[in-house]
Amino acid sequence: VTVLSGEIHLATRATMKLGAGRWLHQLVASGIAHRAPPRVWARILGALAQFGESPLKACPIRIPCIPGQKSRYIAERNYLVLERRSDIWRARWALEESGITPPLIL
Repeated sequence: VTVLSGEIHLATRATMKLGAGRWLHQLVASGIAHRAPPRVWARILGALAQFGESPLKACPIRIPCIPGQKSRYIAERNYLVLERRSDIWRARWALEESGITPPLIL
């Protein structure tokens, strides 16, 4: 299962392990009309994300880095591109300064 969301003005993603080899993916892209927030905001959120969260005890949530990026939150204007080839879905973020990310296989 994959959830698409936005409106935090940052690019990021999260995963929740559902068990039996299944994952819930949340992919976040910002509106390209808004300017990017200060990079320090992304660093603060990234530091807090290290702690993780588990609203359901058996299903921990983690915020891994977007493919090709060193940070969990990217403070650039961006949009998300979803591609389907056969039965394989891929997600890529188009980042204003860094360009297109490598694909994330869903």
